[in-house]
Amino acid sequence: MSLSTAPTATDRSRARNRVQGRAGRPLDAARRTWSGALLLFFGCLAFYMLNLDRMPHPDELHHVLAARSLLETGEPRIAEGLYTRGLAYSWMVAASFWAFGEGLAQARLPSVLCMALLVPLVFLWLRSQAGPLAAWTGALLLATSPFAVEIAQFSRFYAPQTLLFFVGAVLVHAGFAPLRESGRAPFDPGRRGLLLAAGAVALLGAIYFQQTSLFGVLGIGVWVGCIVLPWLFGSGEPFVAITPRIRRLAAAALPPLAVAVFVLAWWLGFIDHIVELYRWAPVFNQSRADEFWFYFVSYFLFYPTLWTLGGLLVLAAAGRWPRPTWFALSVFVVSFLLNSFAAAKATRYLAYAQPFLFVLWGMGLAATVPFVARLLAELRDGLTQSVKGPSILVRRRLAGGLLATALLIVLLANPFWLRSASMMADIAIPPEKPTTNWPAARAALTPWLEEAEIVVTTEELGTLYFLGRYDIRYSPSKLGELEQATGQPVAVDPRTGRPVIAGLEEMEVVLDCFASGLLLGPIESWGAPELIDRDLVALLERRTRAVELPERSHMFARVWRHPPRSGGDPACAPLENLLAGRSP
Repeated sequence: MSLSTAPTATDRSRARNRVQGRAGRPLDAARRTWSGALLLFFGCLAFYMLNLDRMPHPDELHHVLAARSLLETGEPRIAEGLYTRGLAYSWMVAASFWAFGEGLAQARLPSVLCMALLVPLVFLWLRSQAGPLAAWTGALLLATSPFAVEIAQFSRFYAPQTLLFFVGAVLVHAGFAPLRESGRAPFDPGRRGLLLAAGAVALLGAIYFQQTSLFGVLGIGVWVGCIVLPWLFGSGEPFVAITPRIRRLAAAALPPLAVAVFVLAWWLGFIDHIVELYRWAPVFNQSRADEFWFYFVSYFLFYPTLWTLGGLLVLAAAGRWPRPTWFALSVFVVSFLLNSFAAAKATRYLAYAQPFLFVLWGMGLAATVPFVARLLAELRDGLTQSVKGPSILVRRRLAGGLLATALLIVLLANPFWLRSASMMADIAIPPEKPTTNWPAARAALTPWLEEAEIVVTTEELGTLYFLGRYDIRYSPSKLGELEQATGQPVAVDPRTGRPVIAGLEEMEVVLDCFASGLLLGPIESWGAPELIDRDLVALLERRTRAVELPERSHMFARVWRHPPRSGGDPACAPLENLLAGRSP
């Protein structure tokens, strides 16, 4: 009897299942990846929309008022002025108003959408570079961070700036892939060009929204330089197929070209201008101008554990995934340092680079999981031996409970969650000031808003949007920002077309020249050195009386009334001319 070697039906079925299994695994992985990205998108969308209609930061109202005007007139007007900064974002807000109606929540929807898109993009990029654990860790840390919540619920151009910068950066990262990688086909030069061109467009978009993106571009440039320069000078991975002769010529031309560009920029005054801008800050921000530790303290305050262990986490990540780690580190560190030594500071000014910090933490934590898992297992075994209990099972559960409690304490000791929750609930944690509640003061102020000859405010946008009227803004900071205001006590803000004044003498002119008036603003303006300082407080307490406002408004208001002056007063002419639309 002979034994047949022909495959049976069962053999064929098993072989077919093996082939289908191998083919199906990538499909299943792709399905899980995209399902995770969609889950993050819709989860972030719902999360960031919580309490979205709370009272605004004054800067948000630039786009709210400009968007309203775009729909009504086609021009981004605020009162009699034009507000063109970040015009594309004003159009985004206008589109939201057109689709969903006007309101503060609707004004914030473009930012919500941009940040809800950013988180899954970070997830997808991390997933491709370092695997699912790093992707989920980095994306969830970013999504729940107070920095992401702040930008998502802030109707300003920082959200599209951050989204475009991240997209542009990772496209450049992809565009500088090695010419040949193990197990892969040679990198197509045409594809490289498309990636770099698309990355440049996205980065230009980020720069359009906010020029601080240039700091991040410099960080990308440092990473690119670390790849290109060694290759040009004869070492490093090849990434462009050119002849050695052309490469040597490029290497020889690079140093004199760099020196020539620097000398030309210096001779034309660009360097001095850049340094002047870099170290300039408006009056309200000058107290932070030399606080190079500002961002360091911010991260340490919200993430003391991760920030302290940051160096070790980066090294752990670099040991597993060197290329994306050094890229993210270059972008974040250069941006962090340049923003730290710049004069103007706020956490949102560094928003564009913050995703790369969470990328680093995600990879670092994922890389240390095996070590931490072994450590926790050893701790649990040791605790199981040391705690008392009726059985080994009970002792193991007690040990596990103690470990879980310790880990929970570590989590709670990193109060990023508290900051995110307090912002979304609109709860001010000292030294933060409570948000101005303009509608709460409307009833008490309406008679004066209707009857006063002049209305002066320390915050013009909130007054205009919620109360409907203001004539003059009192702001030493804003007056200092206006180029035409140099050396002048009065100037017109081109964004609103209305006068801005500052100083004790100019306030006295207003009190003298107008028989009745109202001065109002957020309560933190009263007694603030950069706004209503002590000398001005003394003048106003002597010549005006307070209007009683609800405490929850967090506002102050002063009024005056006296007989009108007879005849023209030369001291009143400049201000009266500005109010009438004439030059002073």
